[in-house]
Amino acid sequence: LHYPLRRQRQMCIRDSRKTVEKELEWVRQNQPGAISGYRVPDEMMPTAFLDLFDSEFYLSTYPDAGKSISSRRYDSALDHYCHIGSRLLYDPNEYFVSSYYYDQACDYDRFLLRRNTGEMCGTLLWHYLSTGLPNGIEPIEFFDTQWYLARNPDLAAALRTGQISSPLAHFFRNGSAEGRNPGPSFIGKRYLEASARARQMVGEPAVRGPFGAFVKPVSYTHLRAHETEADL
Repeated sequence: LHYPLRRQRQMCIRDSRKTVEKELEWVRQNQPGAISGYRVPDEMMPTAFLDLFDSEFYLSTYPDAGKSISSRRYDSALDHYCHIGSRLLYDPNEYFVSSYYYDQACDYDRFLLRRNTGEMCGTLLWHYLSTGLPNGIEPIEFFDTQWYLARNPDLAAALRTGQISSPLAHFFRNGSAEGRNPGPSFIGKRYLEASARARQMVGEPAVRGPFGAFVKPVSYTHLRAHETEADL
């Protein structure tokens, strides 16, 4: 007797779910800061990776990489990072602290560093873009992807059209130098007001805004004391 009503209810639930899924998809595409779990489109992954890899920073921070390239063991800074740098927890740029990311990401993938493929897809940086970012795992303290997108609505269209490969890439390449804040826990204006050294550093070409001045004094050599390339 109640079968027609039950079937009608099931159909209503199914239609409602379809509507919600469509609405969520629209939000993801048009207002990515409104929900958590931003995901880089598959076709943008290589671009997003390269936008976050800073060869100049990498070679100046890790002299052994340059020596390996000079001896023709590796072809480039990127080649070194993909083959061994990621496993040594070398940072691909100054806004990606590999040891910080690794400690958090291990909760999702305990075999993170065993993927020695020699390719981009076997690195921590790729893991961040493919797994960490959608799950809200950040590679540096103070950066908050969801907050950054919500506070900078002008980025939504740029992400949608592929002008920006990822929120962190925008902050690293442009946002930081423009004085945009990475998250609610770091306010660049207040930091500059409190630090004369930071105000002086912001004027230097190599410093990307207030947050760039904040991270510059920090040592990014996160190689464990007993680990060298020979150990791996």
